[in-house]
Amino acid sequence: MFNILVVEDDTTIREMFCAVLKENGFHPIQASNGEEALRIMENQFIDLVISDIMMPKMDGYELTRQIRSINNSLPILMITAKDGTFFKQEGFLSGTDDYMVKPIDVNEMIWRVKALLRRSQSIHDHQLTIGSTVFSADSYTVVYDEKKIILPPKEFNLLYLLANSPNRTFTRIQLMNEVWGYETEAATHTLEVHISRLREKFKDNRDFDIVTIRGLGYKVVIPYEDGVDEVALVNPKIISESVQNAYLDNGEGCLSVKGEHPGHVFRHARIKVRGYDLIQDKNITISAEGYFAICLQHEIDHLSGTLFYDHIDANNPWKSDDEAEVI
Repeated sequence: MFNILVVEDDTTIREMFCAVLKENGFHPIQASNGEEALRIMENQFIDLVISDIMMPKMDGYELTRQIRSINNSLPILMITAKDGTFFKQEGFLSGTDDYMVKPIDVNEMIWRVKALLRRSQSIHDHQLTIGSTVFSADSYTVVYDEKKIILPPKEFNLLYLLANSPNRTFTRIQLMNEVWGYETEAATHTLEVHISRLREKFKDNRDFDIVTIRGLGYKVVIPYEDGVDEVALVNPKIISESVQNAYLDNGEGCLSVKGEHPGHVFRHARIKVRGYDLIQDKNITISAEGYFAICLQHEIDHLSGTLFYDHIDANNPWKSDDEAEVI
């Protein structure tokens, strides 16, 4: 469960935000000003900060600057009654990732929180490997065939987002929102220019291709390796997973388990698994989603002695999750 720090001096608004966050599966933590927020962060891990601007003792601008001085990757959503380009500019210059103007649509706030967490989760993976190509988020570098390419931040974030979900099509709007932010005034032409630059820089890379899905958007595809239609993984490890969950509507079963154990088993909807393939005699990374992702997680659980029914809620075995994908 993600810890969301809500920093707001208006008690009614603060408690409303916390109630909505709790309803959507987050763990909200309250602070009434910037100083109180920093004290909380000294003793508790925080996944994302939602902060007002105008507050006593320490305002949202200064809080954001203080956070950025010690943590450059913590997602921050700034919420304020102050509209206008100047105030937005001040917010982004202080280090916020996103900006909303009151009155707040709480559904939109939840969408933005989830988008920021997805983006943060990808960056926190730090490193991604596809074939012999290594993407390093800490330094915005891509290394392959003894080459080291340092990319501008926007180009790297765009490529990393696509490469982190191979074969998944991202619409142009999704990519603009994820890389440039919801409030961007950049045109889709900016996206096309960045895609063109990336294709030119990696035209000799054999591990991935950036493909245009006409009328929709783009995706990264991994070329099919000659003769490879099965793998034998040794020491598989899940190296990244989606925030969204998925489950089989009728529950799971297992040949290693006697009898039936009814109930929903919630797993990550998308995962990335790294391991050594005995067939190809090399380390590989597999991206999986939906049913395939569930099967991989089920089998990897066996390695630690965990069985599918260990994930079932004994008090409410058939509980549902409106945010989860039903397979």
